[in-house]
Amino acid sequence: MVALGVGVIAAMFVAGQINKKGAQKPKPPVTKPKVVKQARRESNKIPPGMRVITVKVDQFAGDLKRIRPGDRVDVIAVSKVPGLESATVSRVVLEDVGVYAVRGKEGQTQGKFSPRRKFVSVSLLLNPEQATMLSAAQRAADIKIALLGKGGEKAGFGERRPPEYAFSPG
Repeated sequence: MVALGVGVIAAMFVAGQINKKGAQKPKPPVTKPKVVKQARRESNKIPPGMRVITVKVDQFAGDLKRIRPGDRVDVIAVSKVPGLESATVSRVVLEDVGVYAVRGKEGQTQGKFSPRRKFVSVSLLLNPEQATMLSAAQRAADIKIALLGKGGEKAGFGERRPPEYAFSPG
């Protein structure tokens, strides 16, 4: 008898849940193919023929907090001179390239051997030749970014000039 009473209460509870306001009604079956919107992918935003390369940049190399997507920058490679303890050589690797994105938190450090150096990731919009040049430079040098002023001295969008070098004896 008790089991019958519990069964009736359970059945009433289930019926109440099914008939409750806000319960989902069954959706009609799919009879025609539906066009689904294409996902908003980051790769859809990259212009045809261009590449996005991300580099870690020393935050103290300039005021990177002011660099925003759409800005124009020069990319500088700074390398140590073999055989000279603290000497460096700098060279402009790319001129007048577009900034695609800037990521990184203030105070974020990279590696256990550089606790005071802060790094930011800067994604640059490059053509295939520029992407290859930057990839090679990253392996051999520290990368610095120089923000270009509006209407400042430019060689033209991505135009190559003879490389400029600067030597620091240390």
